Amino acid sequence: MLEIIQLSPKTDNGYFVVKYIKKVLKSPVFWIVIVYTIFLAYSTHIEDPKEIPYPIAQINFKTSRKYISSNYAASSRLGNHLFELASVLSISRDLNRVPIFFIEDCYHEKMWEDTNNLIPGLMNQFLVINGSVPRAIRRTSFHEKCCTFDNPSVLKENKDEYLHLKGTHYQSWKYFSQMRNELLGFLKTPVNNFFYLPVSSESTFV
Repeated sequence: MLEIIQLSPKTDNGYFVVKYIKKVLKSPVFWIVIVYTIFLAYSTHIEDPKEIPYPIAQINFKTSRKYISSNYAASSRLGNHLFELASVLSISRDLNRVPIFFIEDCYHEKMWEDTNNLIPGLMNQFLVINGSVPRAIRRTSFHEKCCTFDNPSVLKENKDEYLHLKGTHYQSWKYFSQMRNELLGFLKTPVNNFFYLPVSSESTFV
């Protein structure tokens, strides 16, 4: 409880203020209010809790390989995910780099789960790392405009061990035009739960 100090006419104002502040700072109620205020201010600045970044990923540097990752639009839908992952995989092969998928927050985790359920063969091509992209990795500008095609050959001059692209979506079939059959092979084999229904034949179509 805060102590109320009666100020007499003879009390020095400066001395009273200092003494009162000291008593306030010793009060647990004061610190509870401060902590709650900070928490409230922080929480109101977070537009979406799912975007809270995971801890920085622990990775090795100065390895014998070169890697590539991207700023995926993880909060988008599955169709966007397939474009992004197929494009980055194709680009990684053009540049002879290992594709990385950083699980940076809840959206990236959901992106990995949804894609892996539908087309697990695609996710198996990536080195999946749990954590946010380390700050030591330089971000590289590439495909920052929607629905365009940037030639990946412009990235060949980049000698960074870890190449992290700033682009998202990669909504152009040109990135993976040569991978059609391979991508179809990555699809999960469907389970026939309706074996009792009629099926198509050479003479009929159901």
